[in-house]
Amino acid sequence: MEQKIMKKYFFNSLRIIFFAFLLLCCYITISSKLGGETFQIGGLQIINVLTGSMYPEIKPGSLIIVKKVNDPENLQVKDVITFQSPRNEKQLITHRIVKVKKLDSKIYFITKGDANLTADVEEVGAASVFGKYQNISIPYAGYVLQLTKTKMGFIVFFLVPVFVLTISTLSNRWSPLIFRRTIGYGGGSNENQSMD
Repeated sequence: MEQKIMKKYFFNSLRIIFFAFLLLCCYITISSKLGGETFQIGGLQIINVLTGSMYPEIKPGSLIIVKKVNDPENLQVKDVITFQSPRNEKQLITHRIVKVKKLDSKIYFITKGDANLTADVEEVGAASVFGKYQNISIPYAGYVLQLTKTKMGFIVFFLVPVFVLTISTLSNRWSPLIFRRTIGYGGGSNENQSMD
């Protein structure tokens, strides 16, 4: 009896994890469609790093976790930050701070990719800082995010999970009703047989 209960809890736990994974796939797919290379989970930003400028700290195709910086003055040399490119505001760059400058009560950061030989030409203003890297990266997951933007990826990571969740919900809703009808039908036939 205890084994049956443990087995039931085990499969229920697996089912919950599986559904959570399917929902996460749907969320990532929709977020990547709307937000490009970034999407948000709670108070954290997930950034897709496509280049190798921060290798080996951050591998190309990694998803990294970035937290918003409320006070840029707290940023220090060696911190890794994500910021808007001075040349293209829609492009995000993740590099390490190598120098902090203050000019007329304003803060500017000199940044450099770990794999680059020289520092970035343009200084980064405090207003351009998107967030601070939290030293958490998921290697190669960024390639999966890129895949969700393709037609095949949309089918695999969105349509299939939605289909599975719909079928599962319908089966859970209808199976008890069908079971009760089957029992009721069987019970009625037994009563008729006993009366004969």
